Amino acid sequence: MGEPMDRSGRVFLGSSKKFEDAYPDIEDAILVWRETGEGVYNFGPGTGKRKASLKQIGGLLHCSNPRCRRGGYEIDVNILMDMTIEKQTEKNGSMRCPGDEGSPKGRRPGRRCLNKIDYTLTVKYRNIESPPKP
Repeated sequence: MGEPMDRSGRVFLGSSKKFEDAYPDIEDAILVWRETGEGVYNFGPGTGKRKASLKQIGGLLHCSNPRCRRGGYEIDVNILMDMTIEKQTEKNGSMRCPGDEGSPKGRRPGRRCLNKIDYTLTVKYRNIESPPKP
């Protein structure tokens, strides 16, 4: 694994940076993903899928590319936040790693990381209010 992006200055999580504090309406969010690219070892079609709770792994999924710097997949910001606004319970899609293969401190930028994930995110809300009837 490479060096993940620095998320210490993020405002949306507040000072505690706990999943429960950032998303109080969500009971759990389950991510199923398959990563392709450098440093990923999938042994044939249908393999390589992983499953985890965002409460346990956090909102940043690390990139498997060992040369990747400042990369990773921000599931909580790029996917989950939009889902909670619209009260969606499931979303499928793909996401590219925003990292690069340059020097560790970023003085020499390299080529962009070409890894990507295909994902399904399932969200279970604590209390969903029924929409008002017209």
